[in-house]
Amino acid sequence: MIHGCCSLFGTFFTFASFILHLFIIIGQLSNRPFLNILSFANLVDKSTNQQYNLGLWNYCSAPANGAVQSCAQPVAAYNWYKTPGISTVVPNPPSMSSGLFLALFILLFVCLGLSFIVWLVSMPLTSVRHRAVGCSLSTLMIISFLADLAALILALYLVLSTIANVTGASSNWTGYASNSLWLTIGAVVALLFAFMSFGCSCAAIRKKQRKGKIDPNWKESGAAVGSEQSAHGAPSNYDMSQSGYALGSPQHQQQPSNYQTPIMSHGNVESGRTEVPNATA
Repeated sequence: MIHGCCSLFGTFFTFASFILHLFIIIGQLSNRPFLNILSFANLVDKSTNQQYNLGLWNYCSAPANGAVQSCAQPVAAYNWYKTPGISTVVPNPPSMSSGLFLALFILLFVCLGLSFIVWLVSMPLTSVRHRAVGCSLSTLMIISFLADLAALILALYLVLSTIANVTGASSNWTGYASNSLWLTIGAVVALLFAFMSFGCSCAAIRKKQRKGKIDPNWKESGAAVGSEQSAHGAPSNYDMSQSGYALGSPQHQQQPSNYQTPIMSHGNVESGRTEVPNATA
């Protein structure tokens, strides 16, 4: 019961993470409702009352606090410092900006692919009660979570540094984080919950203990143990049939009550003789 519920929750959170990543990737690819507002940062030029929404592929322009009017042509790993207006305020952007935007672009696609693969793999395995399955899904999930966490940290750095550079260069500009950043945070949280769910499903599976199982070869093993003990317990040249106390022999009788154990004196020990007292009837 616990295993099934945790696996279903893990699959649900993985699917939610995939959907959030998908919206982040397709944000501002087209000037359509909902898509044109999926940007990472919004910068407003108060002198012209113009707003620029900076996304993964391009920028979209709109009046301040108004609807989006147009979006630029999509470009992979778009550099926000090339946006008209921002390029005049910050003519010399940081030297590593192009590489960081490319790294963010690649990481988001990697996170999208990983979340999709884990979601597909987890669906048919939710009913499989095996510890190895849960551990494998948890391993894939922690890899996806770490990649998404790296993308979130990089996105936060780019958003905060771009806003700081633009607003620091001119007092006419203001900026704030936008929807795609919150979607990235939501995707990271969803992957974290998915990892915890798959971990709980793995921990809910207990190893089966074998109780009352009989060895099918117990007769052979018992005979082997008995022969080994007889081999170590009695000399090989000792004939039990010659013993006076062999089972079923007349000599195997109860000793008289006044029977005394042979006593070896000190002198007899040295000479090797033993004095046996006579037993009275």
